[in-house]
Amino acid sequence: MGKKINSGSATKNPKDIRIGISYIMNHPRANCLKFDYSTDLDRFTRTYEHVKNHPAGADAFRKKMHSILMDLFLTDAPIDEYFFTIGMHYLVSFHLFEAVFNSKPNTGLGFIIEPIYDDYEFIKFTSTDYNTWEYLVNRRNAA
Repeated sequence: MGKKINSGSATKNPKDIRIGISYIMNHPRANCLKFDYSTDLDRFTRTYEHVKNHPAGADAFRKKMHSILMDLFLTDAPIDEYFFTIGMHYLVSFHLFEAVFNSKPNTGLGFIIEPIYDDYEFIKFTSTDYNTWEYLVNRRNAA
C-alpha cells in the first residue's frame, strides 16, 4: 500500500517515486566515464534492506561489490542491468548513504557517486532531490 503524503489526502506508491544514480569514473583505463540510471523507491529500498541485512556485513559486502564494479569498468562490460545492480549495491553499503536515505523517506532522491578505483572504503558522494538530479543529467547530456 502507498504511503500517505502529509499535505492533502493523496497517497504515493513507492513504485511511483524515482531514485536516480549517476556514476562517474576517473580511472585512467576506464572507457565508460559517466552513466546514469533511474529506478523506483520500491526496488531501491529492497536493495538497501538486502545489503543492510547481509550476513557478511555492509563493509565486507562493499569490498566485494567494489571489486566487481571496478572489473566491470575496466573490462568495458556493457552498461546494463547487471552493471547498475552492482553499482546500486555498492552505493547503499555506505553509512553516509544510509543517513541521507533515512532522513528523507518516501521522497525521490538523486545520487552522484564517484567510486575511488583503488580504495573500496571511500567514495565521492553527492545527494539531491530527484528533480534536480534529472535536470543535471539532462543538462550534461545536452552539452
